[in-house]
Amino acid sequence: MRQLFALLLVLAVAPFAHAALIVTVGSTSLSPNGTGSVDVFVRSTGGDTLDLASLTFRITPVSYPPGSSLVSFANPQSDSHFTSLGYLFAWDSAAAFFGPPASSVFTTTLADDTYVGGDGTLSGLGVPVPTTDTLLARLDLVAGPGGASSFLITLDPSSSFNSPDFSPIAFSATPGVVSTPEPVAVLVFGGLLTAGGWVVRRRATRG
Repeated sequence: MRQLFALLLVLAVAPFAHAALIVTVGSTSLSPNGTGSVDVFVRSTGGDTLDLASLTFRITPVSYPPGSSLVSFANPQSDSHFTSLGYLFAWDSAAAFFGPPASSVFTTTLADDTYVGGDGTLSGLGVPVPTTDTLLARLDLVAGPGGASSFLITLDPSSSFNSPDFSPIAFSATPGVVSTPEPVAVLVFGGLLTAGGWVVRRRATRG
């Protein structure tokens, strides 16, 4: 009798048991006053069906000294991942069906440092999440003027993933790094000064 009860308990819980999703945010480098994007990927540790993804991303500084370039989310976003055949919700995207905007950008600490968006299946049936990295979102970025800086793009813990039965799916996330190098003009000018000084020293030595 106890064995039968245990079996029934397992069968009752099984449909609501989920593995875990692993989210990875891409990294990139932006020129000062430049634009770019990073892709966000998701994969399952096995057997997850995803019906709804609610996503919040934050940009936080790693190195942002005075006078350096500020990286922000472009406002508005292009939501270009909807047109990719490799997109997780391709062919059954509620957000793509109802049209833009499917995301919003606002300020929490630094200008335009918070992205809120997401998607789900139009059918409500969910999509199997592959065990290999699959496109979940594409985040458009802009860099302001200034010197070298670096920022993290992180998936906020308030984000959520749900199966067709509305139960939550556990997830972990790896942040991406966005860096801006020194402006090219400054680097070139610094190189010319260095080369000029070397020539002067050579001439002085010869003299």
